[in-house]
Amino acid sequence: MMRRLLVVMAVTLLAACSSKVKLREPMELQEVVAPAVKPDSVWSASTGGEDGQYSRLKLSLESDALFTADVDGNVYAFNPATGKQIWRAKTKSPVISGPSVADDLVLVGTRDAQVIALKRATGAEAWRAAVSSEVLAAPAGSSQMIVVRSVDGRIVGLSPA
Repeated sequence: MMRRLLVVMAVTLLAACSSKVKLREPMELQEVVAPAVKPDSVWSASTGGEDGQYSRLKLSLESDALFTADVDGNVYAFNPATGKQIWRAKTKSPVISGPSVADDLVLVGTRDAQVIALKRATGAEAWRAAVSSEVLAAPAGSSQMIVVRSVDGRIVGLSPA
C-alpha cells in the first residue's frame, strides 16, 4: 500500500513539472503618455543621514504629526501639512528601529539594546528601558503594553506606567 502511494505521488510530481501546460502570456506594457495624476512636491525636509549609513527606519504618519528618526539618535516630529518641524529630540543613542506611536508616546529602538519612549507632544523623554539585545523591529503597543523584538529572537512586553 505504501509503495503504491509513493508511486502515485512521484507520478503526480512529475506531471506537475510537465512543460505541456499552457500558460497565459503577459500583456505588453503600455507607455504612459499622459498620466492621470501628477503629484507635486508640497514640502521637503532633511533629517540627516548624509554619512551614507543605510537604515531601515520608517516614517510614522499620524493626524497630528509625521514622526521619523535618524541613526544618529535624533527623532523628529513634522507638521504633515506644512513640513515645519514641531520638535527634535536628541536621544544620544544609535536609533535603528521605529519610530512608532502608541497613544501619547513615540517609540524607538536602539542598537545598544534600549527602547526609548518620547512624549508625543513635546519630544521629551518619558522613559528608557533596557532589553536583551539590539531592537530589531519598531516597538508596538498601547498605553498598557509596549512590545519589542530584539536581534536575539526575544519578544519582550514592557509596562509603560
